[in-house]
Amino acid sequence: MQTDFIINLGQKSQVPIISFSATSPFLSSFRNQYFVRTAHNYSSQVKPISSIIRSFGWRQIIPIYIDN
Repeated sequence: MQTDFIINLGQKSQVPIISFSATSPFLSSFRNQYFVRTAHNYSSQVKPISSIIRSFGWRQIIPIYIDN
């Protein structure tokens, strides 16, 4: 994973790494004093999305996911 490489590079060089888009749940448990993540993981988005679905009365949805 590219994120692992960048995090390790920051640790070895003692340079803070700030990620504005890393959402992997794996990164939540990453204990590193040089890595800061500003984006929430996907699981924190489930409740608001389900509220929108209920408010519109939708009974079926199709999630679209891009992994690039």
